[in-house]
Amino acid sequence: MYKKTFCQTHKSIFSYVVIQASLNYTTVVTFGDSMSDTGNAYRISNHTWPPVPPFNSNGSFADGLLWNQVLTEQLLINATLHDYACDSATTESELAQSTMDRSPNLIANYSIRNSTKPPSVQQQIFEYINAMNTKLIDFDQTLYVIWVGINNYNFNTSLTPLQTVEISYY
Repeated sequence: MYKKTFCQTHKSIFSYVVIQASLNYTTVVTFGDSMSDTGNAYRISNHTWPPVPPFNSNGSFADGLLWNQVLTEQLLINATLHDYACDSATTESELAQSTMDRSPNLIANYSIRNSTKPPSVQQQIFEYINAMNTKLIDFDQTLYVIWVGINNYNFNTSLTPLQTVEISYY
């Protein structure tokens, strides 16, 4: 009983959100890590990370569309995606600096040692602000999404949860 009610409630909420989203947003801007990276790590690592194959030839860490691509292509039909996310990104480089390298066991028979440092979410946001003419942005039609955090712990295990959430602006 609980499971059925829970699923029906969440299905209704999701349907409402999708309907509302499809009416309001023509642009989606994403910042984050590999969960949202549609090929930025591949581009800045000179096409060495992620390895192709086994990953998608567009340079994402998926064998299909990522959530932000599904959102813009299938739910917000014809919305424009501006993706600044990059694999291994942290919230801020001073808290935890990462590199795009992996142990040999992550992917069978593949080892990479890449010293490329991905832009943090803070750097991604600054890049977006510098690249866009903010006077021309229709903020009512633009959805901004930040999806990041786990890499802070991966690259600096002494961080507290509060430090991971906070981003300092200079």
